[in-house]
Amino acid sequence: MEVNQTYDDSDCSMSVDHDDSNNAKKQEVDKFYQLCNRYKPKVQLVIKKDANDNRLLEYETETITEPVFPVTEEDIQFAKSWLDDPNCNVNNVTVRGSYFHIAVNQKHFELAQLIISHNNRYDFSLLKTDNSIMLWLLCVYDQLDLLKTIMSDSRFDGDMLNNKHDWCGGGTILHRICSNDKLACDGELIKLVVNNSKFTCLNYVNEDNQTALMKLCYQIHTVVNLDTIKIITEHKNFDVNTLVLGTRDQGCTPVTISLSKDDVFVYMLKLVDKYELLSNFNTKRSLFAKEAYGLSIFDSVATHDDYYNSCCEIIKFVELHDMRDIIWDNLLKVKICYTGMKVFKLLKAYKTKPDFTIDSLINNTYDHNYEPNYFRDFPKEAITKVTDWYLYGKR
Repeated sequence: MEVNQTYDDSDCSMSVDHDDSNNAKKQEVDKFYQLCNRYKPKVQLVIKKDANDNRLLEYETETITEPVFPVTEEDIQFAKSWLDDPNCNVNNVTVRGSYFHIAVNQKHFELAQLIISHNNRYDFSLLKTDNSIMLWLLCVYDQLDLLKTIMSDSRFDGDMLNNKHDWCGGGTILHRICSNDKLACDGELIKLVVNNSKFTCLNYVNEDNQTALMKLCYQIHTVVNLDTIKIITEHKNFDVNTLVLGTRDQGCTPVTISLSKDDVFVYMLKLVDKYELLSNFNTKRSLFAKEAYGLSIFDSVATHDDYYNSCCEIIKFVELHDMRDIIWDNLLKVKICYTGMKVFKLLKAYKTKPDFTIDSLINNTYDHNYEPNYFRDFPKEAITKVTDWYLYGKR
């Protein structure tokens, strides 16, 4: 008996085609992973030869600074086509984290920007998986544009801004931003943080008793201006008492830290006056008190004539709030530096004729110009100057 059997290989071919498709897709995913993960190895195997032409194997350690494989235009096009494919999972989490985490860790920030923003398919909740470490890492790498892209996106959960890390002595992401001279000058970035409805740590104090405002004031001499300071101080949730809050180690306040920039310092003094912070005697006594190293604010202004305008404002402020008795002992002990000649004249006049000096400052009749008599006013500097002139020919 013959049995006629017919074979239909359509199912088999479909299965093969399906497997091939899966393999191709897996290779494509692997290719995108490899693109994000390209990096310069810390340890390289180096092959050398000795005098007898014998091969020697050595290991050479290198520090990673920039990606060894910079992202090319071809890479960008591939990344866009991959991200355009709805079958590709941009939120896939590997053993090294999501694709975004991998790209940031390997400093491929162009890819990280694409992953975040292209077609808006990235799951922002993945940023929480590492306690928002990626945001801090972007601050370390000065990635201003990428930070602004993330924080301005409606999918971003502002509660991540309240996380604290040891990187800033237990501070928040705002502490980290205000500590970075390349980020602290960008008012738009600071606004994105402080104006986020879920951000509640504007006045948070880290382990060193420092607020984000204090961190920002430390950047005054380089990048920060008054407009940047006002973003924090004029915010509805700002606690004005933090203006006179001293650091744990040195006792410095935002007011005294801002001494080197006249307009910011005057603005701080006006805020102290406006909110009547000196109604507390302890605050009044500690505002211009000596720091941990034994230096008062007058010791600081006496170092250079760049602080001359600030010195004038301090004297006016002291007299306005009847603080002469509090600061007088510190004022008498100030040592004037050679670079603070105008300050020397002002402090000398204030110590010898305080009432006359303050009246002339208020009435704008004080003579701010000064040509010092070195032998009378700066005997030590005079000897040095004469020695340099006549013995060493320095003029």
